[in-house]
Amino acid sequence: TVREDAPIQDAVQLFNLRRVGALMVLNASDAVVGIVSERDVLQQLDAACTNETVMQIMTPKERIVVTHEHESLEDAMAKFTRHRVRHLPVYREQEIVGLVSIGDVVKALLAGERYVKDSLLQSLKGGAQ
Repeated sequence: TVREDAPIQDAVQLFNLRRVGALMVLNASDAVVGIVSERDVLQQLDAACTNETVMQIMTPKERIVVTHEHESLEDAMAKFTRHRVRHLPVYREQEIVGLVSIGDVVKALLAGERYVKDSLLQSLKGGAQ
């Protein structure tokens, strides 16, 4: 997470330190007020507005596309595609419990396919004996 009044450079340092592409933005009361991504920073750099704060470049909470922990990977992938976003905050009821990236979902889907493939191969090997 990053504070809404933090300089953009703080967000960039956190992206690099944590090897993430987005951060949830908190106000002074620790309430989520938005999300800031690498893309937000790059757009500001392109506009040469590097003295801005995180609050000035984040996506406000009311415009954030979210997912819930009970939703399927396919539902999350559909949201990434439909809304052209790369990160989704994950909610459990009214609380954010994580932040999932499109890369996380792709890895999980590929791991699932690999598991199915390996299981089928094992079944075939067992049936040929």
